[in-house]
Amino acid sequence: MDWKKAIAGLKSLIADVGPLWPKSTKLAGFASNGPYHCANCEYLVKDGTRCKQEVMMADSEVEHDKEGLAIITDPEHQCCEFVEPNKLVQIGSEYKRARSARRKRQES
Repeated sequence: MDWKKAIAGLKSLIADVGPLWPKSTKLAGFASNGPYHCANCEYLVKDGTRCKQEVMMADSEVEHDKEGLAIITDPEHQCCEFVEPNKLVQIGSEYKRARSARRKRQES
């Protein structure tokens, strides 16, 4: 995705229609009250204290560190509209447990 173009489009849309996420920051939709959380997001870096998502980095309402990364103080309760969960690979006993649970759901 061309994030620079997407960010420019978001800014233009917000200027035309107003805030899309009224309880969050205007650009990234970043908030501390859920329902999602960024603790398992692929954009979370530096021991879960920073976000490298392009819109979060461009959001002037979000606090940033000296490198421009968005500062995350409570990853269990904070999140933006661009959260992308990590792709986890299930292996070993976890895979077996998940497969068993799926079979039980399908039988119900």
